[in-house]
Amino acid sequence: MVKKYRELSVEQLRRVCDPNTFHFKSTAELPVLKKIIGQERPVCATSFGIDIDSPGYHIFALGPAGTGKTTMIKDLLEHKSADQPVPDDWCYINNFDDTDKPRILRLPAGMGIKLQTHMDRFVETLSNEIPSAFETKDYEEEREKIDVKFQEKRQALFEELEKTTKSKDFALLQTPRGIESNEHRE
Repeated sequence: MVKKYRELSVEQLRRVCDPNTFHFKSTAELPVLKKIIGQERPVCATSFGIDIDSPGYHIFALGPAGTGKTTMIKDLLEHKSADQPVPDDWCYINNFDDTDKPRILRLPAGMGIKLQTHMDRFVETLSNEIPSAFETKDYEEEREKIDVKFQEKRQALFEELEKTTKSKDFALLQTPRGIESNEHRE
């Protein structure tokens, strides 16, 4: 059976609202609506998830962008936390021993942002101070001393190695490409 549709007139395609039924001149005069309209199921599910007071539970909001998910969750969390004590700050910092497992710092509320600010300043100071430390006369002199000691040690080790190889009928040659050995033939 085929359904038949009837054509609608232009007047039937729009809804008319009598402005005289409203008791305000502008919607700016109305109080801000706190209720989320037409989203009872997601609001109920999110509220249920927020009320689970046990570790290991998470809320994942899925849906098209711009539909108010973040606003809804933020509003529900603000309502739930209004009479709760302010929680501590949890900061994840680098673990130099195992970079895949950051260290956790638990700080009093508000101290996390202060730590971040101080660390940002510290890094900025270091990025200015470290390069200038490598430009001092003292640094250059110390670097030259270390380089001279290294070259002396390298030369002594090479001479010792050269003696050992000579006794085994080999010759060591220092070339721009590195050290090469040739069987010694006289």
